[in-house]
Amino acid sequence: MHQLHPRHTRSEAGRIILRYGLEHPIVNDCDFKVWRAWGVQAWPTLFVIDPEGRVVGRHSGAGVYTLFRPVIARLVRAFDFRGLLDRRRLRLRVEKEQQPQGLLSFPGKVLADGPGNQLFITDANHHQVLVIGTLIGEVLEAIGSGEAGFEDGDFRTCSFRSPQEMALDTDCQILYVADTYNNKIKRLDPESKRIETIAGGVRGWRDGAAPLFYEPGGIDAAMGRLYVADSKNHAVRVVDLATLRATTLVPETLEITIHLS
Repeated sequence: MHQLHPRHTRSEAGRIILRYGLEHPIVNDCDFKVWRAWGVQAWPTLFVIDPEGRVVGRHSGAGVYTLFRPVIARLVRAFDFRGLLDRRRLRLRVEKEQQPQGLLSFPGKVLADGPGNQLFITDANHHQVLVIGTLIGEVLEAIGSGEAGFEDGDFRTCSFRSPQEMALDTDCQILYVADTYNNKIKRLDPESKRIETIAGGVRGWRDGAAPLFYEPGGIDAAMGRLYVADSKNHAVRVVDLATLRATTLVPETLEITIHLS
C-alpha cells in the first residue's frame, strides 16, 4: 500500500511509481474526489467489493489481512458456485512499459576510483552495479543479473535489490555495497569477479558476529572498518572487516573520539 502526496502532479506521481517499481493500480486523487465520494475519514481505508459491485466490507487502519481473508474466501466460494467469478488475469499497462528504456534507472551513488581510472555506479532500479571506464564512458562491467534478487555468486548471476551506496577499500581494491532492500552488506572482489554477503540478511537490529540491518543506506570504509548508516534503525553501525563483527556507534562515543583526536 502506498500513499502519494495529494498535490503531486501526474508526472511527479509517475516518477514515484517508477522509482519504487509499483505495479498495482494507483489513483492520483489530488482533489479528494474519490476520498469524499466513498466517505473516507482516515488513511488507510480499504473496501471489499464483490463481483456484482456491492460493498461487503470496510476497514480503516492497518491489520486488514486477518479481517478480510475469511470474507474474501467466502465470496470466492459463493461466486464460483454461481459461475460469476471471472478468474482471467486483469491486464494492466504499468507505468514502466510506457517509458523509454535507458542505460540507468534511478542511480543511487557514483564512486570514483582514481587509481583504477573508473567509476562505480549503483543502478537502483536495474538492480546492478556498473563499472564505467572514465576516459571513454564505456560500461566495462554490469554486475548483477538485472533482476531483483538476493543471490551471491559471480558477477553475471548474482543479484541485488535496489543497491544504494558503496565504499572502496583502496588498499585491496575491494568494493562494498549497501544492498539496501535486501538488508545486506555485500563485498565485490574485482579480481575473482565474485560477490558475497558479509553482513545482514533478514531485516532487524543485532550486533555481534551475525549482525542484522534494516535498509542500510550510506557506507564508508576507513582503517579496517566499515561505517554503515542503518537507515530504518536510525543508527550508525560499525563492521570490523577483519572479524565481520558489528557494533552500534553511540553519540557519546563519537563525541569522546572527536574530543580526544
